[in-house]
Amino acid sequence: RRRVEGSDAASRDSFEVEAALVGRTVGKGGERLKRAGAEFGVEVRVLDGPDEDAPRTVVILGASDEAVAGAREALELVREEYPVDEERMSWVMSKVQELVREGTLVYGRRAAGAIELCGERQ
Repeated sequence: RRRVEGSDAASRDSFEVEAALVGRTVGKGGERLKRAGAEFGVEVRVLDGPDEDAPRTVVILGASDEAVAGAREALELVREEYPVDEERMSWVMSKVQELVREGTLVYGRRAAGAIELCGERQ
C-alpha cells in the first residue's frame, strides 16, 4: 500500500478497486468522487497500480472517522452472491440484465448455482 503524501487529515481509509471497475467508481468526469468529497467534506484520491490491469487504491482523507466512513460507503461497490435454482436462472439473468442496462447494477453474472451482483451500496 502506498503512503499518501501531503495530507494531515485526522482520519484516513482506503480500499482497492478492480481496474475494470475504476471508471464506475470514479464516475463520468470524476462526478462520484466530487459528490462524495462535497457531501462528506473529504478528499478522495485514486492511486495507480503498477500496470493498467492492476487494482487501484482509493484513499479517503477527512476530518473525522464518520466523514471518511460515509464517503467510503458512498463510493465502494459491493458484490454479493445469491443462490438461484438452475430452472430459474435464465429468467433471473434477464431481469438482472435489465437492471444493468438501467444503470442500477454494474454487472450481474452467473456463478456456480448462484448469481453474482455488483452495484453501489446507495
